[in-house]
Amino acid sequence: MVSFRYQKRIFDILFSAFLIVCALPIMLVIATIVFIDLRSVFFVQERVGQHGELFNIWKFRTMRKASRAEEHEVDYHNKRTTQVGAFLRKTKLDELPQLFQVLWGVMSIVGPRPELASYVKYHKSLRDRVLILKPGLIDFATLSHMNEDDLLAGQIDRENYYCTVILRNKLRLSKVLLSNQKLTTDLHIVLLFLRKTFTQIPSVFSR
Repeated sequence: MVSFRYQKRIFDILFSAFLIVCALPIMLVIATIVFIDLRSVFFVQERVGQHGELFNIWKFRTMRKASRAEEHEVDYHNKRTTQVGAFLRKTKLDELPQLFQVLWGVMSIVGPRPELASYVKYHKSLRDRVLILKPGLIDFATLSHMNEDDLLAGQIDRENYYCTVILRNKLRLSKVLLSNQKLTTDLHIVLLFLRKTFTQIPSVFSR
């Protein structure tokens, strides 16, 4: 019988290739709009992946480039986020370039979202368990925190709230994948994500 590891890799290859073909026209349109708006298409940032290995994650750029004083900071206040960027982040379309990283085997469709190295020190016992898994586009934590920007907007100390509350909740939900490593679990998460994404699109346009 084919192991879950190989089932997952086959699923990742087939599903990411299918999505790339379907979404390629959309990605070209987004790339053109982002380039006109920001003169730069992609945002590349170092993240911590499986077993603590560092890799670069790719997204469509949603923010103006940071000044030298800001380049090592996380923009919790979204001061540099453009109007186009806010839409891309809300609909998760900024994550589309990562489909190529799934196809190459750097990431998986379903897996814990990779964090910055500076966040790995928080909740270390949970993080060490989660790092066993290959980083992914979506997981249970993604479903629970799809409106993360809205959660942070109401906080005075947004970085502290993210590190102490949101990050811990994400890790606990990501850990659930460790005890539910089945292809049916991955499919269930994908279906829930698609349903949740499509149901909130009308509210994005109404703002």
